Amino acid sequence: MLFIKAYLKDIRLSVAIGDQENDIPMIEVADIGVCVESGIIEAKNKADLIVCSAKEGSLADLIIILEVGATL
Repeated sequence: MLFIKAYLKDIRLSVAIGDQENDIPMIEVADIGVCVESGIIEAKNKADLIVCSAKEGSLADLIIILEVGATL
């Protein structure tokens, strides 16, 4: 995530979604770190936002949340 943010210098907002231990650094570095409800507690504790599980449409929910938030 740090590499991506450095490479895309003009990026306005970074969002990362994950659920496991290997995702925690990415969740921490992102401007908005997201964990799915089925994720491990450590990832949830680091996240800014928790969305439903992948089977329930977590990515779709995240897109809607970001879209609505952008219009506020």
